[in-house]
Amino acid sequence: MVPQARRALLLFLAALLSAATFQGRPLPESFVEYRASDGHNHWSGRAPISSLQLNFDDDNLMGARLVVVVEPGQFDSGNFIRDAQARSSVFNIARYPTIIFTVTRISADLNNLPSGATRRLMMRGILAMHGVERSLEVPVTVSRNGNSFSASGEFRVLLSDFGMARPRFFHLIVEDLVEVAFSVQGELTLSP
Repeated sequence: MVPQARRALLLFLAALLSAATFQGRPLPESFVEYRASDGHNHWSGRAPISSLQLNFDDDNLMGARLVVVVEPGQFDSGNFIRDAQARSSVFNIARYPTIIFTVTRISADLNNLPSGATRRLMMRGILAMHGVERSLEVPVTVSRNGNSFSASGEFRVLLSDFGMARPRFFHLIVEDLVEVAFSVQGELTLSP
């Protein structure tokens, strides 16, 4: 092979390999956590991430596709009675067994995520919960180290925006505003 043709072929292959497309899957330690209050008491409940569908090109982070699913029946606050009431009267898991966040747009400080990088993102998407869909913006910090990634962030929701009942116990009523935090640890594989 002529040296110039070999050089051109090597440059072409390097370009193909530099922009790899990945799929991600969450590890078992990934979770979503809510924090609620009734004005006097504060508590939190945690659930594992049921599924995560992630596809992205490491040179085009803003073109990523992401869908996150959580089963509200898995939330555990450490209080069996509170959890049972939340499952039946707040989340109504018999009718609405999943909470789904589908990303529709990503803004990033830089549009790539090579190994060793950390990026601050703003994810815009649709949160489907309790039979209602609402637009949501979530600030996210994402890091990548080889074939591992992590992402974390926080946002707030109003139970009333999703038609969810606010539980009461005697004179105490759960506040409408609930804080939500998440932490995802995952593995990346090259897309076929």
